[in-house]
Amino acid sequence: MTYFKSILILSLVLASIYACAQGKIEDDNRMKKEIRTAVPIIDSLQLKITVGDNVLYAEFKSNKTADDFIKLLPITLLMQDLNGREKYSSLSEVLSKKDGIKTTFEDGEIAYWLGGGLAVFYHQDNSTIKAGLITIAKLKDGKEYFKGSDNIKVKFEAVRKNQ
Repeated sequence: MTYFKSILILSLVLASIYACAQGKIEDDNRMKKEIRTAVPIIDSLQLKITVGDNVLYAEFKSNKTADDFIKLLPITLLMQDLNGREKYSSLSEVLSKKDGIKTTFEDGEIAYWLGGGLAVFYHQDNSTIKAGLITIAKLKDGKEYFKGSDNIKVKFEAVRKNQ
């Protein structure tokens, strides 16, 4: 009888430990999901951009389109020159189109083109982009690394500020 009591007690202890561990795993998973989907986390990140040996940084805009772009990172794109004003590449994913659509741009803006691509604007020529744009980030400096007619390979990464 003592043997059966010992087995019963051991079974209850193991079941309790298992239940506690499952609760912790569920709490951890819920917290990770909240972190991934929380808009304010964008405030702690910046966009790191590598062009050749040059490392640049851009400030993310706080919008759903920027959140969607962050989920694609890190990503390396071959960007082509377009009209002597921007480097452009198509994206494999469609990003949110609900935020601040505009048809004009500023130098240094990194924007999602509603036709399905990413543009880095380096020269203002006062043209309008009829399909529309949503700004996802703004370069702090270094737009000159995008100038020129050559295609360039550009790596985009989300990093914590002050890294």
